[in-house]
Amino acid sequence: MRSPLDQIWLRAGLRDHVIGYDETRQWPKDKRERIFALGILRRREDAEAVQCDACGEPHTEEVIYPGDDGADGLISCPRLGVVRVPRERRQQWEVVAAGLNERAGFGVEISPAYCDVILRRLQESLKLTPVHAVTGEPFQSNP
Repeated sequence: MRSPLDQIWLRAGLRDHVIGYDETRQWPKDKRERIFALGILRRREDAEAVQCDACGEPHTEEVIYPGDDGADGLISCPRLGVVRVPRERRQQWEVVAAGLNERAGFGVEISPAYCDVILRRLQESLKLTPVHAVTGEPFQSNP
């Protein structure tokens, strides 16, 4: 399984992509807290649908709220019927590319050796070959 930061890097260039609550809860707590503290993810409007986590079958259902009293939502599971959905499961975030670039730029300011690390991670994550801006030659990072 890819690290949370690798997952975020992969999605940074995707348009209108969001990361949902269920996915962030699979990340190790210390990494999740660090990512949120760095400002790499920004809250978006809550999702209108969630994947059912009660029956073990992969299906997504619209969340309905029977009242405006702040109670949990409900989904209709084809297998189990009505299933309760806590409000936090609707939370979702978008990748803040500027936050990623800012962090990478700060690393380069600390030490130029971070350039190799950043390029190697991008190359591994995105399966791209970085090239020198002037010569167009492929860049070979040092291990």
